[in-house]
Amino acid sequence: MHKLKEYFKIIFLQYFLVIAARVYEIYSVHHAHSPEHLMRSEAAGMINDFLLSGFFLLLYFPVYYSINKFSQTVSNVISFFILFIVFILKILILQYFIFQLSPLDEFLFQHTGQEVWLTIRTAEVHYFRIISVLTTVLLVSILFFWFTIRFTFPERLYLWFSILFLLSLPVYFLVNTKIDKYVNNDLYLNKPFYFYKVCVRHYFFDKADFEDGKDVAEISKNYQTEFNDKIYVNNTYPFLHRWNRSDVLGNFFNRSDSSPNVVVLIVEGLADDFIHPFHGLNLMPFLDSLSGQSLYWDHFLSLGERSYAVTPSLIGSLPYGNIGFTILENQPYHFSFVNLLKANGYYTSFYYGQGAWFHQKDVFYNKNCIDRIIDKMKFDRGFNKIIVNPDSFFWGYNDKYLFMQSEKEIEKINGKKRLDIYFTGTMHSPFTIEENERYEAMLAHETNQPKNKEEQIFYSNYKKFLLSVMFTNDALKDFFDWYKKRSDYRNTIFLITGDHPMTDIPIQNSIKRYHVPMLIFSPLLKSAKTFHSAGSHLDVMEPFFTFLQNKYKLNLPDMSNAVSSILDTSVAFANHHVIPFMNGNRDIIDIYSGDYMLSNGKDLYKVEKGFKITKTDDKIIFQKLSKQLSAFKDANSYACRKDHLLPDSLYFCGLNIHPYYYDRAVKNVSMANGYHDIIQKVKIRNEELNFDISGNVLSKTDKGLQFICQITNSKDSILYWRSFGIPAEKKPFMFHIKIPGQAINSDSLTFRSFFYNEEKHTASISYKAALYQR
Repeated sequence: MHKLKEYFKIIFLQYFLVIAARVYEIYSVHHAHSPEHLMRSEAAGMINDFLLSGFFLLLYFPVYYSINKFSQTVSNVISFFILFIVFILKILILQYFIFQLSPLDEFLFQHTGQEVWLTIRTAEVHYFRIISVLTTVLLVSILFFWFTIRFTFPERLYLWFSILFLLSLPVYFLVNTKIDKYVNNDLYLNKPFYFYKVCVRHYFFDKADFEDGKDVAEISKNYQTEFNDKIYVNNTYPFLHRWNRSDVLGNFFNRSDSSPNVVVLIVEGLADDFIHPFHGLNLMPFLDSLSGQSLYWDHFLSLGERSYAVTPSLIGSLPYGNIGFTILENQPYHFSFVNLLKANGYYTSFYYGQGAWFHQKDVFYNKNCIDRIIDKMKFDRGFNKIIVNPDSFFWGYNDKYLFMQSEKEIEKINGKKRLDIYFTGTMHSPFTIEENERYEAMLAHETNQPKNKEEQIFYSNYKKFLLSVMFTNDALKDFFDWYKKRSDYRNTIFLITGDHPMTDIPIQNSIKRYHVPMLIFSPLLKSAKTFHSAGSHLDVMEPFFTFLQNKYKLNLPDMSNAVSSILDTSVAFANHHVIPFMNGNRDIIDIYSGDYMLSNGKDLYKVEKGFKITKTDDKIIFQKLSKQLSAFKDANSYACRKDHLLPDSLYFCGLNIHPYYYDRAVKNVSMANGYHDIIQKVKIRNEELNFDISGNVLSKTDKGLQFICQITNSKDSILYWRSFGIPAEKKPFMFHIKIPGQAINSDSLTFRSFFYNEEKHTASISYKAALYQR
């Protein structure tokens, strides 16, 4: 009985820490967001924490008892240390919730360490507040623990507390089956416990969506049956279909004498709501006005909650892979805005004010043989850098400087048709703008007569985000003002959309998480028109190129790997698509089909105009959408993992590429002597080459492998030599290498590539390679 009484002092300490964590959470969330039902939900959450703590303290008691038999002091010190470490972890995990108003989950596992570190460095983390809380709670805990050790509670209190303690587990399960009807579930949730469950599931139970044992023909058949809006041509390439030649855009445009420049503007965090009065604020008057002069889809959707989704979806109408197409370790060949326009004589550029390595944008665009990438490392020195404290991290440049830098680059290109792709960044953490006082005055003018107290709180809590929206609107206006002065303005088409709605401001419902605008603007437009029909980023590429081919005779392939081939130009609200999404955790568990949305794989909603949703329990519709979701997941995983988006021969033919060497078959080799030829000797012309190699390391090596590329002349003298390291880990790899033309007056050149294993013992690898000229 004595040891049980001692253990109750550990229990009291844990309950004190539970209260401290919830108080910190309530203060921080109220300060950052002020959501509805905060106190009710947090109070219920604190009771939930008490019950959950009781269960784990019950499990820990045998450990405490065993140590206590040898030394009471040691058992108390160890228990105190464990409880406080758990408390520190809880406070750290809460930072994500305070920032995003959603619990930390698979997000941590679906990003590279470099990306996670970037997110932490650019987030507004109140380090002083965290350190102050931890220090205060530690000191109070020591005093509290010291007091309880020296204080004897009445026997009756121990008895009643024991009964309540033993009842905690059944009461916990009973409460959690009913509570979500009365509280905000995200607030009520025990965030650390939820994250720990995610960790267990991720490391011990998660499996790939596609398993090698599944029948490929059946996967293709299921997908092509459920997504039956195309003429499919192959049962081992589930997405491959005949290019849809229906031109839905041509009637809206006047024809010019030559094919137009194309400008794609991807605006970070741009929700459709921002280009209309938002909480009574006119945040983006320029874009609002431009939407009235454009072809404007007001029920358009991104395919993901994070920026990884927009580039492949919009630029290539591509599937998602396991965690995003651009982040694949081996990106299959595909058609896209970049390589199709480049094949038709366009000069292609990507402009980004941050690091193009993020989400492997640089890898994606280089694989598409883009002519030029301008990111933060290539800006002129005259622009002010955004430096994020406290570690003086160089984040990048704001949107005004992004456009100004691109203007300098564009002025250098004369007489060439251009594709210019922009990805803005100001409407993203750290939300740093210039002329802050001016924009604060503009916002103050907009908010001088708030409707009610709730609006006042909203303006105060989300001020810096609203300022960034206003800043980006002005940056876009300045860019268009500059472009209007150019002679090629009248022969330019602008595509403007958001990558996803800004996640730092609360979003209304499940489908609004993906709601972005889509504008196509050009002086070539005959008239403006607004379409209320639903669509997504997947819908743009193929119809846009069909329009260009029809108007300007661009060369297009006969086949397409686009996930969607129809851009709906219906004025009335309707959804004629089946649209799967990849959420912020990189899970494909949301799908919008016809009039219904299946969210989180379990909640079914009826969708109405304005993306208003109403929950429903129609079992037939639920089964239909679940079947479509499953069919897409299998096809997506198979096509991306097995490189079955597009046959290599169709890729080279469709882009008018001259291949010196390619072999569709994947080769498996074991190198015992240290060498293996990839391409033995191929005669080449003296011009820029592209060398692609991808594969898998099948056996781990101490130092890893290398592959060598070299060019020799007719006398076997080496003119070009370069080595590339393949990681030692057993994992996929992919390289796209541009090899420059040689500075000699000769066409009698030979290319060779081979693996080199420095260890000279057996190393196994599978690979395929291609050498070609654009």
